[in-house]
Amino acid sequence: SIKECLLSLSHPTYKRAAKAKIIIFLFIIFTPHNYLLNPFLNVIIGVLFSIIFEALYLVIFKKVRGWKNTLSEVHYSFGFVTGALISLLLPVRIPLYVIIVGCFIGNILFKMLFGGLGHNIFNPALIGYVFCYAAFGKQIALANAEQVIILSNTLNITATATPLADLLNQIRTLKSFNLSYDNVVLQFGSFINLFLGFKGGSLGEVSGILCLIGFLYLLARKVINWRVPVIYVSTVFIITWIVAVFNQIEGPLFGLWFPLYNVLTGGLLFSAVFIATEPVTTPKTPNGKVIYAVALGVMTVFLRFIACSEGCATAILFICLFTPIIDRFASRNR
Repeated sequence: SIKECLLSLSHPTYKRAAKAKIIIFLFIIFTPHNYLLNPFLNVIIGVLFSIIFEALYLVIFKKVRGWKNTLSEVHYSFGFVTGALISLLLPVRIPLYVIIVGCFIGNILFKMLFGGLGHNIFNPALIGYVFCYAAFGKQIALANAEQVIILSNTLNITATATPLADLLNQIRTLKSFNLSYDNVVLQFGSFINLFLGFKGGSLGEVSGILCLIGFLYLLARKVINWRVPVIYVSTVFIITWIVAVFNQIEGPLFGLWFPLYNVLTGGLLFSAVFIATEPVTTPKTPNGKVIYAVALGVMTVFLRFIACSEGCATAILFICLFTPIIDRFASRNR
């Protein structure tokens, strides 16, 4: 059963539950947007339809009988975590049907059909998001654009795109890293706005301070290990600082604004805390976690500056394929 599969993992069930609660709690009660209903509704839809999809699968294909048994199996499958994460990986103004499709893809096609929790080779929430990005790219772009327009009018800033998209557009247009602090950062007001979340992007990624609070809480509850989030973010910071020094990017803090901008924009912080730490697809050994996190950081920067994409989702999906190999190598080299 799903419960037995979960209990076979090295992470106790209460840790998964605590992780789900903090994700839902933080991002529902606070949002830097002008519309309070949308974030709440998005998360509720993601959680509700994930539960419905998994319950139907268990009743139809696994022949689970009785609503108590069904709810117990659904609970131990933790599909509601996937639903919450998918809703947080998408923009706040996204049509609700996109969230529903993502929940079906993640929970059913890439988790339940693989044998349930513990047997999935990909993070279900992440694969659901990637499918939505590929299938509903236009809707996601329109939702981001609408969000940026609302925030620009409200805060009296000049931004016309999400922060990371604007940076990558400038690099692509200039065909170099001849960037300036004024052109990159000031259109969003300041780094304070970027840190607090007054910028365009997915619901979960916009607020750096909430990601930090979530990290500290999950760390204190021993739900996650510090290695993957800290080393992942640090690797991105160090490599982008090297890029700044090599390309003589000037500005405040001796060019440190450039790596800081890369950390605070896109889905890096959210992915490092809530996605890359998923216990099923993350290495179990301490050294394995270090190797995994460094690889994530290197590939994320590569995808951002070479492929001009956000990078985090693709990097995590690709590197997690090597998790068994990483663990095997790390266990031999302790």
